[in-house]
Amino acid sequence: MGLAAGLLMFGVILILCRVLPAHSRWVERVTQTPKRRLLAQSMVAGLIGGMTHILLDSFMHAEMNPFWPFVEGNTLTGMISMGALHIGLAAIGFFGLIFWLLLRESSK
Repeated sequence: MGLAAGLLMFGVILILCRVLPAHSRWVERVTQTPKRRLLAQSMVAGLIGGMTHILLDSFMHAEMNPFWPFVEGNTLTGMISMGALHIGLAAIGFFGLIFWLLLRESSK
């Protein structure tokens, strides 16, 4: 699923490049990047996103089998309380946003 999401996102990026104004800084940066690199970045992001999503959902949902076919069942459920999981995810999202903003500023 992660690779499919990456491929879908690659298609969305290509469509947005045609729909958005050509003088947009984002469109200029994307059109300057080789298509192969954009595809590779999209696929890697989709793969990482899919794998981490499965891992994080494993802490919350008992019916998952995150390590199938090697291990049956889910030993990760209940290791972290729901509150701690939500706070941790919010903190990671907040620091990710700050990191993204800092990287964005340094590239100007």
